Amino acid sequence: MRTQRESDASDRRIEKFLEWTGLYRAVKGTPSLLLTILVSVAIMECVVFVTTPLEYQPFAQPVLLLLGLAIGVITVAAGDFWDRKAFDPRYGLRGAWLTSCPWALFPSGSDLKHYRDLAIEELKPISSIINQDTGEFVFDESKRLVQKYPRRWDQVVKPLELSKFARNFILPFLSAGILLLAIFFLKAATEEEEAGFAIPIISAAVVCLIIAFLLFIPYFKFRIEHMIQLYSETVAILRHKTPT
Repeated sequence: MRTQRESDASDRRIEKFLEWTGLYRAVKGTPSLLLTILVSVAIMECVVFVTTPLEYQPFAQPVLLLLGLAIGVITVAAGDFWDRKAFDPRYGLRGAWLTSCPWALFPSGSDLKHYRDLAIEELKPISSIINQDTGEFVFDESKRLVQKYPRRWDQVVKPLELSKFARNFILPFLSAGILLLAIFFLKAATEEEEAGFAIPIISAAVVCLIIAFLLFIPYFKFRIEHMIQLYSETVAILRHKTPT
């Protein structure tokens, strides 16, 4: 089995820092969900500030407040949407980025493929669920196995919590960016405002869209790390030894 990777050591330093500062509790469970909703509301309130004249803000704020709440709730309730539509097509069993990633910003899936293949080979003889040809359900079987060992699972799940935390803010920023663009084009088409008023709107839209795009980096990175640790622990358990 491979020695500890540089990214693994880096991720563990991030986790230890969050634990030391007490911030780790804010990125998991109920605090994370509440923070997602609050941030969604705050983003929509900023949209009101950027796009609406002062005299109309009291009327626009309640509408976008409700929109922010709705986006926050949808984000929490349908968090696995990005797993199915963004992560799995790139890092799943037949993912497009398993050998190389066309975007230098995003992590390669080569290490993930290596550890997942090891777990598949170890689990095949003892599992009736895993597809013997494709390795499908290896994640479910590995998760079921490692969860029997609470200390191991506590370490494995930490990168997943960080991944979910980053994932939670993709939709709020993406929605705000799209909404701001829609308002920009509406104002441009109706010519209700002077051209100078459109500059802060388009600038805010670009910032929101860039943030949404960049959030995929920690989302992918920590989810990959979670899965690598999960498969590494699976192999270690089945081989009756500690991962190196």
